[in-house]
Amino acid sequence: LRRIFLAGASGAIGRRLCLLLVRDGWQVTGTTRSEDRAAALRLIARVQARRRPSQSLRLPSPARSKRPEPA
Repeated sequence: LRRIFLAGASGAIGRRLCLLLVRDGWQVTGTTRSEDRAAALRLIARVQARRRPSQSLRLPSPARSKRPEPA
């Protein structure tokens, strides 16, 4: 049994890739930001989908607001 982890499994490319991998015999574990999309992946592609906490996707506020210095 071949296994793969796929970040962004519910995205435009991730969904198609999940289907292809499952059809080819892979056991796919993927992440998504939405519980609804995770549930859909579990149904259509037999993917072990896990919701990714949204906090891990955000940069700390100082990093977001800092602009580069003019040259």
